[in-house]
Amino acid sequence: MKLKDLLNGLDYNIETKLDDVNIEKIVNDSRKATKDSLFIAYSGYSEDIHSFLNNAYNNGCRYFVVLKDKITNLNLKDAFFIYVKDVKNALGIIAKNFYGNPTLNMKVIGITGTSGKTTTTFVIYN
Repeated sequence: MKLKDLLNGLDYNIETKLDDVNIEKIVNDSRKATKDSLFIAYSGYSEDIHSFLNNAYNNGCRYFVVLKDKITNLNLKDAFFIYVKDVKNALGIIAKNFYGNPTLNMKVIGITGTSGKTTTTFVIYN
């Protein structure tokens, strides 16, 4: 999928035009990064994923979605950074664009309460 299509609907800043770049997969694990992947630096609770950009780069990745203030002292020649204000939001938009927004085809029902949930789900199912 073209990178420009993946970024559709996303508020981002980029230093160069990347219209013809083809992305085969999106990753958040530097060990799974390859030359055709887009690495999204979405950090969890305990570690800052931005510290793994070098690992992803060494595995061939050249395209990164990052927070601009986290990119310091990196010497990654021929790497391209897509700067966003909220990486979590960017991950959602990019995943939706990449996978075709599968939630549009789902029916979701929520059941809450202290009793009767199992019975209610079986009635709805049948």
